[in-house]
Amino acid sequence: MVPLIPKPMLLPNRILLGCYLALVAISARLSATTIIPFANLGDMALAADAVVVVRAGDTRLEAKGKGLCRRTPFVVTEVIKGDLQTGEAFDLDSWWRRQGNRETAIWGDPVFEKGTTYLLFLSTLDHAPYWQPMMLAYGQFYLRTINGVEFFIPSKESKEIHAFPRPDGVVPEEMKVMLAKELIKHLRQVVTGKIPWQEKLTLPEGEVKDLEVDMRAAPGHCTFLDFGGTYARYEDFPEDDMLVYSQFGGDSSLSPATLAHTYVSDAVTELNTEYQGINLNYSGTFSFTPTCGANPAYGGNFYDAVPLRANLVIYNDPCDDIVDLSINGSNQCSGTLAVGGLYAGGSHTFDGVSWLNGLKSYVVINNELGVCTNIDYTIVLIHELTHGLGLGHIDPSDGDANMNPSCCAAISSVDIDCLDYTYPPAPLPIELITFTVSVRASTSRNSEDLISTCGVRDLQVG
Repeated sequence: MVPLIPKPMLLPNRILLGCYLALVAISARLSATTIIPFANLGDMALAADAVVVVRAGDTRLEAKGKGLCRRTPFVVTEVIKGDLQTGEAFDLDSWWRRQGNRETAIWGDPVFEKGTTYLLFLSTLDHAPYWQPMMLAYGQFYLRTINGVEFFIPSKESKEIHAFPRPDGVVPEEMKVMLAKELIKHLRQVVTGKIPWQEKLTLPEGEVKDLEVDMRAAPGHCTFLDFGGTYARYEDFPEDDMLVYSQFGGDSSLSPATLAHTYVSDAVTELNTEYQGINLNYSGTFSFTPTCGANPAYGGNFYDAVPLRANLVIYNDPCDDIVDLSINGSNQCSGTLAVGGLYAGGSHTFDGVSWLNGLKSYVVINNELGVCTNIDYTIVLIHELTHGLGLGHIDPSDGDANMNPSCCAAISSVDIDCLDYTYPPAPLPIELITFTVSVRASTSRNSEDLISTCGVRDLQVG
């Protein structure tokens, strides 16, 4: 597990980067997050830049840009695909950041345990550390020996990403416990084109139970972005509004680019219509150029530039934080669509529990989202803006929802239950149908005194 980081004496401002919204292969090409899953692990391997078996080292804090990140070193033990070599060392950075007294974390960020062996599907980056899991924890397996047999077991985070039916009608395979040697052998056969993917070649004959998996509690109906055991929400909704801005210039993948502003406005309208306890105010465009370098788009100068109690939608992944979308000839897209995040700091009490105060939030849209014919741009925005309000994913077994970890559904009653809990609607006005008083006899007061001090005996609410 990632070692605990000592907390400062003062409660830090923090960010939680909500699920990243993702699609996973719709064709033979190519989170959690919100996914249309690969048809199978074979397709995922074909889409990856590297597929490797690695052993994790000790996660450490490293300077990155203006802040710190968690960096985990790995040594390659087997190569299934790609240019990495057996024995070669490389690093993976978390999406978690600490900058000054602020932190950021992300739903679905992989967690690695020192000394554990993992099967990873990787994509390349054009900046250090040059490698990134294809879709965060989706498809991450760890090695365990049970009764003398080695198995690859889906990570906790990967198990929480549910496979949904794809637009092409193919029912995706679920993440399962697989025989380690057989899985490695078969993936090599697939990526070299010898045979197509056949899941049955990797599965044990009988049921394999792993206590680490079986003992996990199923996610509750409503989940929240977790700041180390504390959740975050904005105070004073719906009395006080929250501003939502669209980055000036719009999304260059749309025609015209300014159509993105309309989509943001539509998303805000839909959120306000469906959720009575919030008060979002679309406030037009906002000129913002992030200082990238080693900083993500939501880091660097973001916090100082954007007002408190505001959300900024940033287009075209300007700092190359997200692996580019894979797009086939009919503009059907696969990959990570967007990420959404929340800064928080200080605290307040809600429903008898301490919550962090929401400060400001953001959405970062990936390149080329506007050309994806299989994606509803507005629904993507609704999903990510909801993460910016502090909400996590809703298990699909609890019903279809916009906050399912699979793209893309409209807001449903399942979503409304969670937002109405987090941000209770203002109480309805009470209309008095009858108002009855009773006068008790007394020798010490006159009738006016009695009426002025009597209580309400019957109150009917319309």
